Amino acid sequence: KGLVKVHLPKPPHRVGNDSSVGYAFPARGRRKRFPPPAANQTQCAEYRARGLPCRGQRSSRLGNILAHEVVGKKRAREEAAAAASAAASAAAAAASAAAVLFQPTVEASSPAYAALLGAAASLSAAASPAASGRVVVACGVAAGSPAGLEARSASGEAVAVVAPALVVFGPDGPALLADRELLADRPLVESFIRREAQPLVTLYSAANEDTLFAAAAPLHLLLLASPSLAKGAASKGGGGTADSATLLRAARALRKEAVVAAVDIARHDELATFFDIAPRGRLSTPRLVALSVGNNTKFTPPDGSAAAALAWDAGAADADAGAGAVVAFVRAVGSGEVAPYVRSAAAPEPQGGAVVELVGDSHAAAVGDAERDVLVQYYSPDCGHCRKLAPVWSRVAEKLSESEGGEVVVAQMDMSANDALGFEPEGFPTLIFYPRTAKQGIEYDGSRDEHDIVQFVKDVRAGKPHIGNLPPALGAT
Repeated sequence: KGLVKVHLPKPPHRVGNDSSVGYAFPARGRRKRFPPPAANQTQCAEYRARGLPCRGQRSSRLGNILAHEVVGKKRAREEAAAAASAAASAAAAAASAAAVLFQPTVEASSPAYAALLGAAASLSAAASPAASGRVVVACGVAAGSPAGLEARSASGEAVAVVAPALVVFGPDGPALLADRELLADRPLVESFIRREAQPLVTLYSAANEDTLFAAAAPLHLLLLASPSLAKGAASKGGGGTADSATLLRAARALRKEAVVAAVDIARHDELATFFDIAPRGRLSTPRLVALSVGNNTKFTPPDGSAAAALAWDAGAADADAGAGAVVAFVRAVGSGEVAPYVRSAAAPEPQGGAVVELVGDSHAAAVGDAERDVLVQYYSPDCGHCRKLAPVWSRVAEKLSESEGGEVVVAQMDMSANDALGFEPEGFPTLIFYPRTAKQGIEYDGSRDEHDIVQFVKDVRAGKPHIGNLPPALGAT
């Protein structure tokens, strides 16, 4: 009750002279047959089969209305029941997991029940009807242990379920939350359901991309590998074969700290480019990468570390040591001990023009230069607006070089091949000015007119009101 919402069709409305429902008002004082003898024999047969009136004799207007009301109400009940059954079946088919609160009795006033209701409402509001990873939430009555059910505890061991308890039947088996105090904590209950409804290790695909990266977690841990290794590293509930135990054991230990996935890099060129994977990038495979989705910062195990040297197809005997190395890497990232990885193109040859071309390796030093004001255009070669802005940008660089005495550097950076640490533009082109007095940056959101851009820079330098706002601070982790 109150946990699954079913949308039912409205009861049929009466419409005058509509023979399709066997209902007719008398015309000009004459009485009509109900239903019209030749107009709807199929409808009449249907009424008789249901044991409802279908009179061939002449009848009064009141008789027609009453007969229609009886038929309409029964039809509405039948349609409602059919719709409810179809909705329940569709919900069960679309769901990837179910969360069930087992209690000796269902008490709407109990803290655990109230917490589950709140979590269900939040999950329902956040879920898209077409999204994968949907969860059915329910409450069951059970005294003691329900039918000898066992579930995975926080320690990873299979234990008997004893009411009251919340069990999430996820892709990789049931998980248990049994602490009474925790069961009454709505945010914790919601977090537990969201986490356990996901596979331990997901095999990345276009279908689960949104669900995977929308999952609330400090980090996303990805193994970028060949088709066979990626499928073997993913859990069975996540679309893989679970041939390799290393990543699975690490995922269990990191359940509250990271969302874990394996990526067939041969099928996903866009991820290969984004994570700088060879042959276009600098990183070889298999490669373990940690991603902070909030600020788009990437981390990879340092060369020579245990996590960088893992043999992912090693046998079960070496799986514990490998999992330990993965867990140590993720926790080192979380504590700030691992430097972010910055994707960077090769440093360009000097062009001789007024516009400076930045790359990932030179970006932080350039925009952070305390002696200069720096105006940067973040662009993509595939962006038509960026190509249109190119000649304007060159003229802006020439004008500012002449008028500001060389104190303003005008630069640009190709974001398809480089990273700006801790910052990801929402669109292209994105123009940000880094004056000496505000190195967190000021985004320009005016027109792409040469005069307006130049005036914006002059106004900021003079401390006058200007068009723009502050973007997220670069380098934030």
